[in-house]
Amino acid sequence: KELYLLKFYDEQIELRREILRSSKKILSVAEEKYKQGLVMITDVLKSKAEVKSAESSLIESENNYRKTFNSLNSLLDFSLKENEKPEFEFLKNPIGKTVRELLETAFRLRPEIKKAEKSIEVERERTKLIERNLSPLVSVSLSAQRSGTQFPGEKSYSMGVTISYPLFDSGQTEYRLLSQRSSLIQSELEFRKVKNRIRLEVLNAVSDVKSNYEKLKSSESFLNYSKKAYERALNEYRLGVSDIVLLLQTFNNLKKAEEDYLSALYNYNLSVISLKKATGELLGGKN
Repeated sequence: KELYLLKFYDEQIELRREILRSSKKILSVAEEKYKQGLVMITDVLKSKAEVKSAESSLIESENNYRKTFNSLNSLLDFSLKENEKPEFEFLKNPIGKTVRELLETAFRLRPEIKKAEKSIEVERERTKLIERNLSPLVSVSLSAQRSGTQFPGEKSYSMGVTISYPLFDSGQTEYRLLSQRSSLIQSELEFRKVKNRIRLEVLNAVSDVKSNYEKLKSSESFLNYSKKAYERALNEYRLGVSDIVLLLQTFNNLKKAEEDYLSALYNYNLSVISLKKATGELLGGKN
C-alpha cells in the first residue's frame, strides 16, 4: 500500500505542477489585459491568489511524497536511492476476469484452503486406521506335501483360514472411532467455513472493484467536460466576452475534477490490490 500511496503523490505532484502552470497562464493573460486597460487590477490580484494557492498545494504534495518515501524506505531497510521513483503505472482498465475465474483462483491459491484440505486428509487417515483395528483380521495359509513309497509320490494340499478378532477393550476402540469420526466431521465443517469466508471476501472485493471502476469512469467523463469548459472560458476571457470570475470558477472546477480523477484512479487500484489479496495472488501463490 505504501508503494501505491507513493505513486499517488508522484502523480499528484505532476498534476499540481500543471495546475501551477495553468494558473500562471491565467495570470499572464490578466496582466496583459490590465496593461491594455481592458480589465481592472482585481483581475490580476485574483489571478495572483490562484498562483499562490497552486504553489502551496504543490509544496504540500512534495512534502507528502517525501514522508511517504521515507516510510517506504524504512520498511526496505533504507535501500532505496533518494531520487528513486515508482516504476509502474496505475491500472486504468477493467480486470477482465469473471467471478467464477476469481473464485477458482482463490480456492487454488489461498493457504487457508490448502491447510483445511490437509486437515481433512489427516483426519480421514486416522479414521481409517482406527476402523482397521476394529475389523477382524483374516489370514490364509496354503501347504503342500508328498506321500507314498514311490518317487515322486502323490501330492496333497491343505489350506487353512484364520480369523482373528481384536481383544475386548471395554469399548475404548469404539469410543476412539466415534471421537475420530467427530473430528473428521469438524474438519469438514471447518473447510466449508473457510471456503465460504474466502468466497465472501472475493465477492466483496469484486464488488469494490466494480464500484471503484464505475467511479473512475464517471470522474474521467467529468474531467473531460471540465477541461473543455475551462478552455472555452479562457478563450472567452481573452476575447473580452467573459470575466475573471467565470474563468476562475471553471479553473477551480477543473482542478477539483483532476484531483477527483486521481483519487478515483488510486482507489480503483487499491481495490484491485485487495482483490488480488483475496484471491491469494499477492501471497506468493502460483496459478
